[in-house]
Amino acid sequence: MMIDWLLLREYTERVHINMMPPVAARALAQEHLYYEQHGRGLVEDLVAAEVRNQGRLVFRGRDVVAFMPVCARYAYELWVVPYRRVPSLAALTAAERHDFARALKTVLLKYDALWNRPFPYVLVIYQAPTDGVDHPDTHLRLELYPAYRMPHRLKYLAGSELGAGVFTADTVPEDTVKELQRVTVAVDD
Repeated sequence: MMIDWLLLREYTERVHINMMPPVAARALAQEHLYYEQHGRGLVEDLVAAEVRNQGRLVFRGRDVVAFMPVCARYAYELWVVPYRRVPSLAALTAAERHDFARALKTVLLKYDALWNRPFPYVLVIYQAPTDGVDHPDTHLRLELYPAYRMPHRLKYLAGSELGAGVFTADTVPEDTVKELQRVTVAVDD
């Protein structure tokens, strides 16, 4: 399984791990359990609910959506997800790749324009395992974890977050997403 993350403007790092990392393993297990119980994907249903609700969307394209999930752990966390369940970036059609790029560009421009300064983030790509087995329960997604929780204030992980995996936040997604929704950007420039 390959795990990729980027911290732009400072450095880019790509890591290849020959084991299933614990966070990815837990996500995969939950997606599998949900699929077994409901006959459809967890992320697929999450995307459908976000599109129906529309309150946390920051980009809605023909093939891809970007939104702040109800389960956001960071103040400005966003996910970029295709509507169609696909296992990997390689499985996207040409039209989906184009829309995916537009969604990601929109998100990054909104981040930088929010406070008129560079907005560092970590980008994580969740794809299906490459173990040769079909994984109909998985759904490609990008998750972006910004370092800031407000202007000039970084998000530092607390003991409960590092030690217990329980994230705390002094913001709620329904409030912070409104700030990003108000930012207008020119994606085609």
